[in-house]
Amino acid sequence: MSVLILNYDPSGLYKRNEVLNCLLLAALLKRHSISYKIKEISSISDEVVNDERFVVITSREKKVQELALKIKKRDKTKVLIFFHEYFSFFINKDFLKIVDLVVVGNGFNAIIDLIKDLKRKETGIKSTAWLSNGVVNINSSQNPIDLKKVGKLPYSKYPGCGIYKEAAFKDSPYEEGKDAALIFFSRGCKSRCSFCINPIFYKRKVYYRDPFDVLEDIDFFIEKGIVHFSFEDENLIADRKRFNELYTHIKKKNIMYRCHGAIRDIDNSILKKLFESGCKRLDIGIETASLDLQSKINKINGVKRVIKVCNQVKSFGIRPFILMMLGFPGETREDLLKTKGFLEILEKNGMEFGLSLFRPLPGTCFEKIKGITETGFSSHGKDVLHYIGDETDVDEIKRIYKRFTSKKLIIPNESKSIKVVRNGSSFIRADEYFEADFKPVPLNIWNGDKWDSKGLAHLVGRFKGYIKYRFSSSESFKANIKIRFRACTQTDEKGNLVITINENKKEVYIPEKSESGEILCVEFENITVDIKNELCILCNSEMGLSLFLSFDDSKVDNKSIEISTCDVL
Repeated sequence: MSVLILNYDPSGLYKRNEVLNCLLLAALLKRHSISYKIKEISSISDEVVNDERFVVITSREKKVQELALKIKKRDKTKVLIFFHEYFSFFINKDFLKIVDLVVVGNGFNAIIDLIKDLKRKETGIKSTAWLSNGVVNINSSQNPIDLKKVGKLPYSKYPGCGIYKEAAFKDSPYEEGKDAALIFFSRGCKSRCSFCINPIFYKRKVYYRDPFDVLEDIDFFIEKGIVHFSFEDENLIADRKRFNELYTHIKKKNIMYRCHGAIRDIDNSILKKLFESGCKRLDIGIETASLDLQSKINKINGVKRVIKVCNQVKSFGIRPFILMMLGFPGETREDLLKTKGFLEILEKNGMEFGLSLFRPLPGTCFEKIKGITETGFSSHGKDVLHYIGDETDVDEIKRIYKRFTSKKLIIPNESKSIKVVRNGSSFIRADEYFEADFKPVPLNIWNGDKWDSKGLAHLVGRFKGYIKYRFSSSESFKANIKIRFRACTQTDEKGNLVITINENKKEVYIPEKSESGEILCVEFENITVDIKNELCILCNSEMGLSLFLSFDDSKVDNKSIEISTCDVL
């Protein structure tokens, strides 16, 4: 009996839990003497041939249904089990026709129950959903695992040991670029935040591991020379007694870590222990500066209190990092301006913060309300506005988001298509893309005077990813097409790009990082220009991409990408 644990598309800042849940499941299987393998794939086309009878899949991508179907078509005897925090979305007939079981909530024990006895599926395993005679059945009884009995996590069995490449310490000048190991002491949260998946998944309960198991995890990475850690607990300091148990031991390990904490739990006593045990950054979720909106999302934190606590955290040599959010349902212009004012206060006082966008998570009260844009949760964590209601001031959100992140807000279904000129040249603005996906760091726009860059303003694509643009024509015609743009890599090494027009591909090499890059030219012969067309710039190397907003060294006109057409004779 063996199991394949399959993590589909584990990428981006919001996909760390998938890695830890795979490791948690692997530890549970080991405890029950069930052999397993763990595999990551980033595309449906990736090879998933395996000898294991059972395939347990986790993913937040809707396309996981295609992956499951592919596996079943290849071998109908495979038993497919799906688990994820977004489980409620996947409990439907179409998906359950393909997979044998969907785990409901935090019911990891259900996977063991099914593997040990397939016949139990029809009798209703706790915390599962399944299809029987065309009817969706759900047994929502709790079936959580006892984390204290799980033991250490088998990091060595995970591809790359689950190292988090976009380190928690990337903004720290003395630790820039350090990899961080993902780790956790607890799962779950007692808070009632209405926008969060935790009250749905963990039912407002918190489950703790044995602190000695956590220490073994830490020792595993220390032996590999990794001393930076990212505690993925929702609130590491929520239970003071339990944190003290952990603190007593990890303070001797000489590690550095980041963690999350709630305003209500922060005082001098706990800050002293955080500092002594190696905490360098404390993430604090505030979300909005509007008390009215805080009340609606069940998260009350007064602005003055937050500033006071931040100063308190800083006094212990720990970096407070405030988590804020825009685009909530019910958020008015007045609410937005309060948040903007609060961010300006944080900025003035040298406080660090992160600004993200509201996401309608499956199972929450916001999932299906009027105004949710049809973007899907696979685009969560990207620069997409997921809600537009009558009260939403889209222009103000755009201004605030660009002001504090230097990134362009994507409005779903907003037209970003230019019309090309036949036998002439047309220009696309670099920031008028309709889709962009760089991992693990989202695409950014830099003005040439921030962070590690100087020179012309440009789009920054860290590591691998792509940018897509649309262009149209009043008629279809055959043409030779020339694409010109200014670019370079994000490192001191050369890289390469794949340029695609519709389904036609060309590869071009780009120079190493410089203040203004070089103008590149890519030529396509005998291409059909249709009424609607797509241009994709794909960076498939770790060197990254700088796409400049101007051809001219002396100005920024944002006529960044030139498309020239010439009829085929």
